[in-house]
Amino acid sequence: MKRINRLQHKIKEATSLINNSINTAEITHLAEAIIMEATEAQYATLWIHDKQKLRHYQEDATVEIPMNLKKGILYKTFATKKAEFYNHITSEQGYEPAIDNPFNLKLKSKIMLPLLDNETFLGIATAYTTVGSEKKFTKEDSNIFQAIQPFLNNVIYKITKNYTIREQDNNLCFINLQALKNPQQNTKTPQEILDYIANTVHDIRTPSNSLYGFLDILQEKIKDERLQTYINHAKESALLINDLTTSILESDSYNKESFTQEESSIHSIKFFADIAEFFSANISKKNIAYNIFLDPCLPKEISLTSIQLKRVLMNLISNAVKFTPTNGTVEFSVTYKEKENQLHIFVQDSGIGIAKEKQEKIFQAFTQAEKSIKNIYGGTGLGLAICSSYIQEMGGKLTVESELDKGSKFFFDLPLKQNPIPSNFKPIQNPSLYVTILMDKQKNSFTAKNIKKYLMKFGCSEQNIEFRDSLEKISTKSTHIVVFENQLSDKLLKYIQKNKKRLHALIVEENFLSLEKTDFLPSRLVSQYDYYGNELYSFFYTKEIPKILLVEDDAISITLLKAMLCDEDCEIDVAHNGEEGLELLKKALYKGAPYTIVYTDHRMSELTGTEMLQAYKTLEKKFSKERTKTVSISGETSDIDSNQIFDYSATKPFKKDEILSIYLEVVHGTKS
Repeated sequence: MKRINRLQHKIKEATSLINNSINTAEITHLAEAIIMEATEAQYATLWIHDKQKLRHYQEDATVEIPMNLKKGILYKTFATKKAEFYNHITSEQGYEPAIDNPFNLKLKSKIMLPLLDNETFLGIATAYTTVGSEKKFTKEDSNIFQAIQPFLNNVIYKITKNYTIREQDNNLCFINLQALKNPQQNTKTPQEILDYIANTVHDIRTPSNSLYGFLDILQEKIKDERLQTYINHAKESALLINDLTTSILESDSYNKESFTQEESSIHSIKFFADIAEFFSANISKKNIAYNIFLDPCLPKEISLTSIQLKRVLMNLISNAVKFTPTNGTVEFSVTYKEKENQLHIFVQDSGIGIAKEKQEKIFQAFTQAEKSIKNIYGGTGLGLAICSSYIQEMGGKLTVESELDKGSKFFFDLPLKQNPIPSNFKPIQNPSLYVTILMDKQKNSFTAKNIKKYLMKFGCSEQNIEFRDSLEKISTKSTHIVVFENQLSDKLLKYIQKNKKRLHALIVEENFLSLEKTDFLPSRLVSQYDYYGNELYSFFYTKEIPKILLVEDDAISITLLKAMLCDEDCEIDVAHNGEEGLELLKKALYKGAPYTIVYTDHRMSELTGTEMLQAYKTLEKKFSKERTKTVSISGETSDIDSNQIFDYSATKPFKKDEILSIYLEVVHGTKS
C-alpha cells in the first residue's frame, strides 16, 4: 500500500528532526503531522498526560483539559484506554464541546488512540475532520493509527524526559505496518499470542477494578443486611477476576498455566459458603433447586492452595448450573472424614448427563462429551481438564458418575496435609426438641431433605422431625417450625404469634429476595439459594450462642471488629451511636436474652459509651441475674474505671489476638 510506504518514509524523516529539536511545540507539531498522515485526517492533537490532566503544547500557549471532571468522549478514552473513532461525534451521547472540541472547530469526525507503555498511561493522540470533509474514519484507519503507537510513545518520552527516539522502536512500527500491508503473512508467533493475551487480561482488570469500586460505594449506601451480603459476594467475584488475571499474567506458556502453589490458611465454612453463594442469583433466575451442605464438623481452619480449589469448585458448580434445565436440581456438598483427615467434596446435578463411553475423555483438554454441546451451551472443554490437573496436584482425583438425561456427579477426596484446627461445633443436647417442616411436598422436598440432613447432623432425632403440608397437621409437640414461603398465610402468622412462647419459627424464602424481615414475619429468615447451615444452627441453639454487640461511630473500627470475630460461633449486632446501642441493649434485656459482650467506644458524641452502659447497668440490676461483659475500644488502659463500667479494654490499632483473647475468656473461660 502506497499509504503505508509513505508513512514509513515520513516517520524516518520526522525521527531525525525530532531528535535534533529541543522545542516542545515543534516536536509536537512534527508528531501531529505523522498522525494526520496515518489517519488521512485534516487535523491532529497530541495530548500528554500529567496528573489528571491532558496537556497540549503550542507555540504561544499550553492547553490543558482536566480529566477529573469525568466528562466527554475524550474522558471515555482516558478511562477505558480503548481506541475509538466517531464519524458524527457532536451527536454522540456524552459529547462535551469544552472537552472534545477545545479549539472550537466545526467538528465532524474524530479518532482517538490512548498511548500506553505497559500499564503506564502516557497520553492520547487524536485526529479529526471538520464539516464539509468527505473523510470518514474506518477500522483500517484505526489499525494503522495503532500500529504507530510505539513512535508516538517515544515522542512523549522525548518531550517529557528528553529521550532519543531509537531506531529499533521505529522498526516495531514498521513491523506492525508491514503486517497490515500483508495480512496473509500475519501469522502470530507463540510469544505474540502470549503478548496479546497479556494485553487482553490487562484490559479485563480495568473494568474489574471499576466494578469493585462501584460495589464499595453501594455497600456504604445500602443498609439491608442481606443485600450487603450479596454485594460482598459480588466484590469477592471482582477480586477473584483479579486473582485469575494475575495467574494468567504469571503464565509460562499458552496451554499450561503456571500458578502459585503456596498454601494459605482459610476459614473452611466461610470459604466454601462464599463460593457456593456466587451462583445464587443465576440459579434463582433459572428456577433450579439448589442445596448447599457444609458439614458442621468441618475443621474450623484448614491449609490448602485456595486459589486452585476455588477455581475447581467455581468451574464444577458453573457447569452443573449450565447443563441443568429449568426446574432441575444442583447440590454442592463438603464433608469431613476425620479418620483419613480428608475433605469429601461433590457437585451433583440433574442435567443432561454424560454417556458412559465419553466419561474418560472429558478430562482431556479441549474435549466435550458431544460436538453439539459447544453450539448449544458454549465453552471450550478446557475447564474439566484444568480441574482434574489441579485436584491431582492437591493429592486427589476428580471422578465422575453420570447417566444420559439423568445428571452427573463430580466428586473427589482432598487430603489435608497439616493437622487442621478442629471445629468447635457441639451437638444438640435437647431431647425435647421437635421440629415441623411445613412445605409443599412436590415443590419443596429437595430443600426440605437438606434441612433434615442438617438437623440430624446437629443431633436432632429423626423421629422428632416431621414434614407437614398444612397448618392443621402441625403437632402440638413442636418446639420449632420451619415454614416454606408458599405456606405463609395470615392464619399461620397468627398461629405463630399466639404460640411464640413455646414455638420458634423460621421462614425459608423460595424466590430470590422476595421477603424481608418485618414485624409481621418471624425474625428468622433464610434463602434456599444460600448456605443456611449457620442460621439453622443458631435457630436451634439461640440461648447457647454468644450474642455480641458492637457500638461504635467509626465504620472502619466496626468493620475490623466484625472481621476479627466473624470466625467465631456468635451473633453480632451493630449500633452506630450510643442511643442506638442502648435501645438494642434494652430490647435484648426485656426479651430475656441479654448480650454476652458489648464492645464500645466511651468517647462517642452525644451519648457516650460510658453513659450508655451506666443507663443499661441500672436496668440490668432490675431485670436480669446475668451480667453483660463490657469492653472499652477507645484504646486507653484508663478506660477500666473505678465504677467497673468496663471489664476489659482493647488498645488501638486493634490486634486480633487481643480481641479474641477477651472473647474466649468471657465465653469459654480461656484465653487464646
